[in-house]
Amino acid sequence: MEGSIGNRYVPEKPILPLPGGMIYLGTDLSLKRQIILYGVDSPDETFAAQYIRQLREASQFTGENFMHILDLGIDTESNRLMAILKPCNGNPLIQEIGRRTAGFEESVRLVCELGVTMQKASAEGIPQFSVHADNLWLNEEKQIVVMNYWETGAERHRGVTGLCGLLYQLITGALTVPASWNSLILLLRESIAALPAQQKEGLLHIYDSAASGLLTLQDFTFQLRQLLSFRGSQAIGSAKPDAAALQSRSSASGLTKEIELERIEELKKAVAPPSRSRSDSKPRPQPVRIEEEEEDDTATMVLGAVKPEKRTFGTLAKRVLIYGTVFAGVIVLAGAILIGLLDNRKPGRGEEQTFAEQTPPTTQTQPQQTVTPKETKPDSAAVTPPAAGQPIPAPSLMGLTREQAEKQALASGLHYEFVIEANDQTPNNTVFKQEPMPNTTVTTGGNIKFWVSK
Repeated sequence: MEGSIGNRYVPEKPILPLPGGMIYLGTDLSLKRQIILYGVDSPDETFAAQYIRQLREASQFTGENFMHILDLGIDTESNRLMAILKPCNGNPLIQEIGRRTAGFEESVRLVCELGVTMQKASAEGIPQFSVHADNLWLNEEKQIVVMNYWETGAERHRGVTGLCGLLYQLITGALTVPASWNSLILLLRESIAALPAQQKEGLLHIYDSAASGLLTLQDFTFQLRQLLSFRGSQAIGSAKPDAAALQSRSSASGLTKEIELERIEELKKAVAPPSRSRSDSKPRPQPVRIEEEEEDDTATMVLGAVKPEKRTFGTLAKRVLIYGTVFAGVIVLAGAILIGLLDNRKPGRGEEQTFAEQTPPTTQTQPQQTVTPKETKPDSAAVTPPAAGQPIPAPSLMGLTREQAEKQALASGLHYEFVIEANDQTPNNTVFKQEPMPNTTVTTGGNIKFWVSK
């Protein structure tokens, strides 16, 4: 397509200057449509050939958060390489930053969504493009669209470091990012001085973790979502369980209605196999309640109720009904025993049960040693929580499974509660949010709450 840029694609309005080129708003004369021309000066033929190869490879990739490459070529008059991009509504993000149109939560949301976009692009083989504001576009739907995604960005403008710089620009309204990290943090502190303490401390913790180089892109987006959750977390935490008898096995203060229903369903599934195999042809009894004692807590679950059909055909039918009811009751009792056995095998029961399951081989040869103080001391020491009222940093539960998070909370001497919530960004049974945030000062005996994906 060399030499055809001027015949078909006409640059009309400069939008944004580049270090070695210019971005124009233009027109496709052939199809009579508006386009964006991304022009880069070509110093030699080797550079031009390599740049065109990159453009061709990137043109195979499409995504709603990327300006699709429609065409490419060279303007022979200016010796400038041109990428013809499909335009979108809105404006360059650098212009929106200058107008200070985004508040704190909007800025965090934009950067968080861009982080997810970067993860998806990386999975498709797209290089780590620049996320500096001059390479981004903000459309009318308030979504960030990437212009140049075929070139690898400068180290300070890509990955987690680049997103930290972009978030700094959005919050402060600065058109450039300070070269010194200390200067960036100092100016950021001044801009967020009026934020609530939790959001302010959480944001500074994210920047400290990013400075260490140990924060992955996935962890970065997780922690940004935690910042957004602070405003609505109080309303979620105020929800009360419908049944006071349903308590967490640990020292959690309560469960939401959604978790209660899910646990009831689990118990139903555990009872279902034996009851179907024996009692499908028998009349079912009245509602049966199974009580399960666990330390000081008692959980009462209604497993189901189906009233027996009314019989009007004599004494024989009544006897069959009575015998069937008794037989079904035996089956339900067996199911209750099975629930207890299955519950004892669940992973979150505590250290004393695990130790008891491991000791039978030794009791065959030395039965008297299983109750000696020497063998019980390590187990009791392992589950002794820190003394109440001591200040400690909140443990990091994000990325752990629900069972791991429960153990970590107990090991830190904290009460906990959790919510199971749909989240398409994380694997099932994985913590994606917690309150308070990691490393926030809490006292032992206090509460920590986390959200688990489903």
